[in-house]
Amino acid sequence: MDKEYEEYLASPDWRRERQARIETSGGLCEICRWPLGYKTPHVHHETYANIGHELIPDTKVCHAKCHANKHRNRIEDKQEVEENEFDNRREGRAESTDFEGRSV
Repeated sequence: MDKEYEEYLASPDWRRERQARIETSGGLCEICRWPLGYKTPHVHHETYANIGHELIPDTKVCHAKCHANKHRNRIEDKQEVEENEFDNRREGRAESTDFEGRSV
């Protein structure tokens, strides 16, 4: 991460933008669509083109784990999450959990 971006993430402008974005999420992770729960949600930048002037499609509100996975390109979209969940249930693997490790 470059210094300018780190400074922006620490700024009051980003804190306001981030909070406003979280409020538009409807309480769901915009990557896996599970409820955000009690942990502080992350806001992932889909693009860095509009830093400081983000549009709603530029960011996704998400769980910390989904955010990390997004950066690792492990979760592309909700369909992949659903396919993984279906495979786990079909193959009789351990009980299903959400992205914060809670049983569902």
